[in-house]
Amino acid sequence: MRRAYSERFPMKSFRITCRSLMIVVAFAALAIWCCVMWRRSAEFAAKAREHEFLIFIHKSNLYITLYDNFDNLIVPESPERAHFDKLIEKHNRMLEKYRRATVFPWLTVVPNPDALP
Repeated sequence: MRRAYSERFPMKSFRITCRSLMIVVAFAALAIWCCVMWRRSAEFAAKAREHEFLIFIHKSNLYITLYDNFDNLIVPESPERAHFDKLIEKHNRMLEKYRRATVFPWLTVVPNPDALP
C-alpha cells in the first residue's frame, strides 16, 4: 500500500538561523540606503531647478536694465551689469554643483557660500 504524500515527504519546519537574519538585515539596509539616496537626489534636483530659475530671473533683469524695449542697448558697461554678471556666474556654479550632486547623491556636497564672490 502506498503512503500518503505528506508521509513520504514531510514538510520541513522553518528555522530562523543567524544567517537568514543577517541576509534579511542586509536587504533592509540596502533598501533604506536606496530610499535615502533617491530622496537626496530629488532634493538636489529641486535646488538645481531653483538656481536655473534664478539664472533666468537675473538674465531677464539684466536685459530689462540694459536695453530699451529689448531693441537698443542703453548702457554697454555699467555697475548693474557687473552685479548681474556676478549673480549669474554664482548661480551657474551652484547649478553645476547641484546637477552633479543629483547624479552622484552619495558624494559630499560643499556648503554654499553665504556672501557673493
